Amino acid sequence: MYDLQFTATDDADWSQAVEIIDAATNLALADAATASFELDVTDCGTVQLTAKTSDLTMTKPDSNTIQWTFTQAQMSGLCVGTTYKVGCRMTTASGSILLFTGTLAFIDGGMA
Repeated sequence: MYDLQFTATDDADWSQAVEIIDAATNLALADAATASFELDVTDCGTVQLTAKTSDLTMTKPDSNTIQWTFTQAQMSGLCVGTTYKVGCRMTTASGSILLFTGTLAFIDGGMA
C-alpha cells in the first residue's frame, strides 16, 4: 500500500491521475485492468468527496491508471487550510484491498 500526498486549491478543479503499479515489481498491477475503484476524501471520519469507477466519477484512461476530477463547485464544501484524509479501494472478483491512503492539503489559490 502506498501513502500519497495531494494538493488542491480553492480556485480550480482538482484533477488527478494515479498509475496503479505493483510495489514489488514496479509493473502494472495485474488485476487493475478489470478492477473497480473507489476514492473517498474524509474529514474526522465524514466523507466529503467520493469518486467511483462504477458511476463514472472516476475513469480509467488506460488499464493501469485511474483518474478523477472534482470541480471547483464540488470542492467548495472543503475548508481552506485543512488537510483531509484520502483513501482508495480496489475491488476485484477475489475481494477488496486498500490500494492507497494519503492526504489532501486544501489551500488558498489566490494571489497573496
